[in-house]
Amino acid sequence: ANLTADHGLPPSAAGRGILLWSPVVDGVELSAPTVELASAGKLAPHVPVLVGSNADEGSLLFSDLKPDANATDLRRVLTNLFRLDPYLSGAGFVDKALAVYPPSGYTAHDHGTSYWWAGIRGFGDLAMSCAARRTVRWVSNATLRGSERAEAYLYFMQRKLKLTSVAEATERKPFGVFHGSE
Repeated sequence: ANLTADHGLPPSAAGRGILLWSPVVDGVELSAPTVELASAGKLAPHVPVLVGSNADEGSLLFSDLKPDANATDLRRVLTNLFRLDPYLSGAGFVDKALAVYPPSGYTAHDHGTSYWWAGIRGFGDLAMSCAARRTVRWVSNATLRGSERAEAYLYFMQRKLKLTSVAEATERKPFGVFHGSE
């Protein structure tokens, strides 16, 4: 489940992510934001696009939530995270996030509490998975020449590498299916 893939955000926020990285519009390689180029059908013809994310994207990227997190820690971190974005800082969004990613739905294991795993999954969806889904939707909806459609493929990596367990045991830190493990 994910909270931001289209529900919970106003239409004006549909193309935004909570993180500030994206392709740079430099006037040479990119003349406009990628969503605008896709909407206008200005994509390279016959070049398929592959976009995806991993189940535990946030395990390496989201350092604000510690592996020994409890309910208070998770609520504080989510409140601070959502405060960064005017579309997510509205009343009740933390409660909505906790309803979609309830800590009771996650098992404490691999050096992380259930609160940590819930926060990591939610952050990963917010920062990466939802953006990947939106990007594939933009590209696949783009009409190139005439009625030709752009090709876009989405992956979601859920398989934890065997070597990851060795690293977790050595570091005494959870990684899961982390960013870059695909």
